[in-house]
Amino acid sequence: MPSLGTATLNNYLQAKGRLHSLSWLEANSGPRHSPTWTMTAKIDGQVYAVGTAKQKNVARDIAATETLRKLQEEEANQ
Repeated sequence: MPSLGTATLNNYLQAKGRLHSLSWLEANSGPRHSPTWTMTAKIDGQVYAVGTAKQKNVARDIAATETLRKLQEEEANQ
């Protein structure tokens, strides 16, 4: 189940008709039993935010929250 930040970003993009523009890159590092996840949120191929955490969903949520903040800031400045 998506976390609050991820769900909020998805809902925002869906309302704008841009959900298809979102893509994710994922990477992990460290030992297999305790990896650190890095999730990169991209909108139309442009990196908007990167989140890093011990759990993949938390890293994605961090990146999603920052991406949403940036998108809303861009919209306010138009």
